[in-house]
Amino acid sequence: MIAQNRVGTGRSLKLAFSLLALGMLSACAASSGSGPKPMNVSTTARPAAAQAAPTQITPLGQRILVRVNEARGSTLSLSADLQKAAAGHAADMAARNFFSHINPEGQSPRERILAIDPNFKSKISENIATATFLPGTTMRDKADKFAHDWMNSPTHRRNIRNQRYTKTGLGVAQRGNETYVVQLFSE
Repeated sequence: MIAQNRVGTGRSLKLAFSLLALGMLSACAASSGSGPKPMNVSTTARPAAAQAAPTQITPLGQRILVRVNEARGSTLSLSADLQKAAAGHAADMAARNFFSHINPEGQSPRERILAIDPNFKSKISENIATATFLPGTTMRDKADKFAHDWMNSPTHRRNIRNQRYTKTGLGVAQRGNETYVVQLFSE
């Protein structure tokens, strides 16, 4: 009976993935040509919470950065503009209770950095994370968790280990017991 369930489950999963792939292909085909135009995303304005965010790296951010630098085997230097953008996005996510690389206005990391430095031309990548901690959790334990989780994710690990990136900004914000972390990387 167990073997039949596994086979049935495997067939069901294959069917589900096939339907999902077909749906995605249909969506791609439908979106090419005429359709809704992308919304106009501002590269000059920043959300209020992002503007009000402190621009210095926090003590927790500093600890996470140490762990990230250890994991990559080289040191990222803090960039004032990347720090401002990362801290702003972390504060914005905490203030408005969302978790995404794209804010509610549609700004991606690129648009958020362009709102700070209109002449920014480098490649940019972003790692984000959130976790809820019990009161009394040490800063070291928090930093270890964020670094560990990023290193266990192929995409996040790729950003951390990319030696072309030499600059970073690392923002941290709180909402109750929930901690939001944003790390930007650039050349």
